[in-house]
Amino acid sequence: MHSQAQELGNIVSADQTFVNRLWQADSETARLELSEELLMSQPDPTELYELLKKGPHYSDEVTLGEQVLSRTNSSGTEFPYMVKIPEDYEPQRQWPVEFVLHGGVGRPKPGAEENFWQRSYDRIGQPGRITVVPLAWPGVVWWQDEQADNLVA
Repeated sequence: MHSQAQELGNIVSADQTFVNRLWQADSETARLELSEELLMSQPDPTELYELLKKGPHYSDEVTLGEQVLSRTNSSGTEFPYMVKIPEDYEPQRQWPVEFVLHGGVGRPKPGAEENFWQRSYDRIGQPGRITVVPLAWPGVVWWQDEQADNLVA
């Protein structure tokens, strides 16, 4: 007996490549589509559980230190954030991720060329973890939905 996905020729295997695609999906819609695609292929539940538990495979080629990145939401608002990857980062190790929800949310959003964090990043975060410092400003503070959507890890 064939599943509907097999009859349509849309066979998806529960393998590491698929799990990586699922974990790296850039939107909730993309994750839901991938999930439906996988479920239609009727994977072995034990294999799927083990793959999801293992998590994605991370590249050895990672920029270490501080990087300022951004995410743009569906309404076009850009949300800058800083990520600090430890110098001793190894992709095979599980790393805690620390989000620093700092004060200063009453300050205006800085311009594109301005550093939004005026202090040293070394003063925040703990050793042995990846640190994320998102920017907040009046109208886009931590407790609002738009900002919370930006914090999806």
